[in-house]
Order: sequence, then C-alpha cells, then structure tokens
Amino acid sequence: SEFEDLEERSDTDKKGKLYDTFTPLDQIGKKEYGTAAKGMQSKIVDISRQVAKDKGLELGSVQMSVILANAAAESDFVEGAIGDNGDSIGLFQINMKAHWKELGVGPLSTQQDVVNVEQKLKDPKFNIEYMLTTVNGGALNNKEFMAAKTFKEANRIFVEQIMIPKDQDKAKKLRLAYANEFKDSLKKPVKLVSKKRTKGFAYRDDTTEVK
Repeated sequence: SEFEDLEERSDTDKKGKLYDTFTPLDQIGKKEYGTAAKGMQSKIVDISRQVAKDKGLELGSVQMSVILANAAAESDFVEGAIGDNGDSIGLFQINMKAHWKELGVGPLSTQQDVVNVEQKLKDPKFNIEYMLTTVNGGALNNKEFMAAKTFKEANRIFVEQIMIPKDQDKAKKLRLAYANEFKDSLKKPVKLVSKKRTKGFAYRDDTTEVK
C-alpha cells in the first residue's frame, strides 16, 4: 500500500538535507544554536504555553525546559526534520505509523493523504500541540509530568512516558543536560532592562530579571 511504501523513503527533508538529530554524548553541554533555531525555541515556548493556557493549565520552567530539551534531541529545532526512514516528522518527530489512526492515515490512504499529513506534522503549531495533547496521552494530560518539581524527574517522565525513544537511558542523560542549559533562559522577567546576552539560548535570553 501507499502507507507501507513510507518505509522506503529517504531520511531527508524537502530540501534534500539529511538530519542526524541525536547529539553524541561527548558533545553534551556544547550545543550552540543559530538564529533560526533560537527563533524556533521561542516559538515552541509561546505555542506550548498558549496551548496549556487554553486548557486551563500552566507550564512551569521545569516542564518547559524539558520540552525544549526533547525538541533539541529529536529534531535540533528543525521544523521539517524527517527521521525513521520517513516515518517520523517535525519538531517532536511524530511517528505516522504509530499514530496512524489519530492522524487519519493507514493502509487505505492515498499518497496525497500521506503527503497532507506530512505537511501538517511539519507545521510547528500542529506538531507541538499534537505532542502536548495526543502523543501517548499528551504531556499536558500527564499528571506526573505536570506536577514534577525537578528537571530530573520531569525529564524521566517525559522520556519514559511521552517520547519513549529506543535507548531511554542515553536519551534521559542527554536531554537532562539540555534541560539544565535551557532553564536559565526561561526565567520570567519582571522588567526588561538591558540587551545583555547569556550563553545563547533564545527565549528571553536578551533580558535580565529585576526582583
């Protein structure tokens, strides 16, 4: 079927660029992001917090740092990233085969149906909202994740219960390191007072906090 033929697709985006989105462990703590990636980090934060607000919830800095860390590990903040031989798409690498019922693609789908779903998953807003509300129950619906007080605990729950990568031990170690790097850029500023830049993560990294 058209759906089964997805297995034969190459691991590239529409521009033909190959993505290897898993950073070696010896590079933990050394990631630097360009302008596009920083902009996407801000977009992920804004969209995630709005989706949560619409559901009457709030994403704290612990949860938001873990969400950013997992986007970094899954796609390097590339909205059109494709992995798993064409099956996993977008910022959070949503697997079409694993979620075919919810996404509306399956053995009887036409090639155009599959392409349409691929395009939806490449849309940051759809991909983020789908992860937050649907993937393995949705991060926002996971009471353990939403109640977690530490980066380690929130990351463990997110990796084990939401993303569920093959090598969970390696994934937890890598993503926890990323989460700890993002946390400082997620402090809520009371007043914008300067253009001082911190290490290089996008969201609110050009502000300082006045207590």
